[in-house]
Amino acid sequence: MAQHLKIFTYAQTPSQPGMAGVGLVLESSNGRRWEIAENIGVATLLQAQYQAIIMALLWASEHRYRQVELWLDNPQLIDSLLHQRQVESLEVAGLHKRARRLVRSLQVRLRAYRSQPHARSRELAYAGVKEREDLSPGTAPHSHHAIQQSAGGVVCRRVNGEWQVCLISKKKGSVWSLPKGRLQSGETWESTATREILEETGHLATIAGRLDQIEYYFYWRDNHTLYYKLVTFFLMPVVKENVTPPDGEADAIAWFPWEEGWRKLYYQSEKNILRLAKARLRELYP
Repeated sequence: MAQHLKIFTYAQTPSQPGMAGVGLVLESSNGRRWEIAENIGVATLLQAQYQAIIMALLWASEHRYRQVELWLDNPQLIDSLLHQRQVESLEVAGLHKRARRLVRSLQVRLRAYRSQPHARSRELAYAGVKEREDLSPGTAPHSHHAIQQSAGGVVCRRVNGEWQVCLISKKKGSVWSLPKGRLQSGETWESTATREILEETGHLATIAGRLDQIEYYFYWRDNHTLYYKLVTFFLMPVVKENVTPPDGEADAIAWFPWEEGWRKLYYQSEKNILRLAKARLRELYP
């Protein structure tokens, strides 16, 4: 008989955004119990609540639990996860998509706390805010999670009627990618994209519209942290080239004809962004 898993979640952040913590209490139908407290870095409360859901369901999937009863401290998320394919807020759009996929991949029953949240999961969330320590028995103490948000752009120019795209290379030219960088405190996605393009390429570009978001996980050995990375891309025609010297983070910066740029890109997700940009350019500049 398949084992059931009941998971109580809670998320906490003292400010919006601020250092956030997630608390999970997991109880199996065979009597086993686990407790997890995680610091997820700087996040809004809603981002932390989504991250709690994702962490809980990833844990269930990795430990081969297919039937899950998931308790949430935000009742509004239940309707959103069950019935909304996407949300407008860039703050949580990628997190919503990821959480919804996990809910649909497992047999999940979503429940909301009627009055007070689960006391122990709340304690663990507060502990997560204060320290980066995994309190789960049997889990490596150096395993942490965090949200990292970035913004970038498809920087483009028109030469003799043909569009070109600006790419940067790293890892000694082996990886070509779209320029992007992390959000800083108080920045919008748009301001981050404009700043990062200027810093990485030296070119000043304007925002013609939002394209899409990509998401992925990566593990950083230096701080033993698994990051959930969310990147928002914009279509950004260049206004003026070589406004300032690049910051040196890229090994090379180059303009490519559109199709050659598509072939140069290392990541399929960024190739898809470039396809969207091409379609958008046809709409805006017929």
